[in-house]
Amino acid sequence: MTIPLELTPTGIPVALRPHFQEYTLEDLDPERHASIVIERTLAWGNLPELRWLFQRYRREQLAEWV
Repeated sequence: MTIPLELTPTGIPVALRPHFQEYTLEDLDPERHASIVIERTLAWGNLPELRWLFQRYRREQLAEWV
């Protein structure tokens, strides 16, 4: 059984907040700010947050970022 992630109104996991210290997490748009969200989640996210990342973004978009 997996515990659902708490998300901001824009859909970013709240638990990622410490990794966006210079941003207001609720102001980040997952599409407009995809590069920073992908970068920080890959670098600092735990398994549930990484699962969220791979569900949120297309495989091609993630591959292009890498």
